[in-house]
Amino acid sequence: MDFKFNSSKLSELRKKNGLSQEKFAELIGVSRQTIYLWESSQSVPDTENIAKICKVLNINTEDIVDGWKEKSSDTNKSKKKILKYIFAIFLIIVFIYIIFSLRKFFILQDISKKISEIKNLNNYSYTCTSFEIDDFTVKNLYETEVYFKDGIMKSNTKTEKNEVITYINYNKNKGYEINNNNQTEINLESQIYPNENTLHDITFMAIGENTLINFIYSFNPFVNISSNDETYIIKVKSKVMDINWNIEQKIDKDTGVMLSEIWNSKNSSKNRIYDVKIGKTEENDMIMPMIITNE
Repeated sequence: MDFKFNSSKLSELRKKNGLSQEKFAELIGVSRQTIYLWESSQSVPDTENIAKICKVLNINTEDIVDGWKEKSSDTNKSKKKILKYIFAIFLIIVFIYIIFSLRKFFILQDISKKISEIKNLNNYSYTCTSFEIDDFTVKNLYETEVYFKDGIMKSNTKTEKNEVITYINYNKNKGYEINNNNQTEINLESQIYPNENTLHDITFMAIGENTLINFIYSFNPFVNISSNDETYIIKVKSKVMDINWNIEQKIDKDTGVMLSEIWNSKNSSKNRIYDVKIGKTEENDMIMPMIITNE
């Protein structure tokens, strides 16, 4: 709504307060000529001077500005309407965020369920190919083969310069390691070696059997989960040892095990590719050098 300065009202209120134009001008901080121009409708005071006039005459703005009250009311209504729109948009965003977070939660729960089903398997194998890319150069390439069957585990790790074979019989609590044809017995209690839970380890690091942990990760904005027909794709932003990493892991929908893992930083990339086979380990896969086959 338009508003208009009421010059005659200003003159009336000034006189009512017993003020001459000179005295009024002095109190406002303007010239007498300015007061004359205001009261004769030849000019209008700006917002700052209107505020001074109201203070000197002890009046409200609407007393000398026609339509000011209605305009203020309209302005307040507009502000309230805008706030309602903002709040509605906020609620929509929160609702969408909750829906996507719950979707992540159900996916994590599904993976957890599959992991709990396979973690105690007594027949599986997998191959892990690992390498790093640093300044467009491939380095630290190695491949590990792990076989597990009926309480016996065999692993073979090959690097560019070395090959290490590990053989552990969990039924007898004995283990051996062959490094460059040198065999040594290993202490299963003091050293970390692949065990019955090895297959459990090659899963997304946030997954656990704790529903609360999965729920917390679900609402983490730095955890993104998508899927296609065969895999879940989990992307995480994380800071490890003062390095910011973008982590991408692909999880098999049927088994819950990891298919690949990529850690990308500003200057390097760490990659692992897994080939997991469940229930297909044969006796021939467990054959070891004659020196320990009778264990």
